[in-house]
Amino acid sequence: MEHISKIIEKFGGVRPMAAALGRPKSTVHSWMVRGSVPDEAKTEIIAKSDELGLGVQLSDFYPSLRSAS
Repeated sequence: MEHISKIIEKFGGVRPMAAALGRPKSTVHSWMVRGSVPDEAKTEIIAKSDELGLGVQLSDFYPSLRSAS
C-alpha cells in the first residue's frame, strides 16, 4: 500500500495525479486506499510520469520484486 502512496506523491498528491491523468480524483484515491493500481492504468501512469519527468517505473508498482533482486 505504501508503494502506491509514494507513486501518487511523485505526482504531488491525489488531485494533481488525477488532473495529470484526466481521471476523477476518486479513482486515484481508491488506488491509494486499495494499495493497488489496475494493470491497464500502470502504463498510462508511467507514460505521464515520463512526460513530466517524475521517474515512475514499472518496478515501483512491485516493491517485493525490487527487494528480491
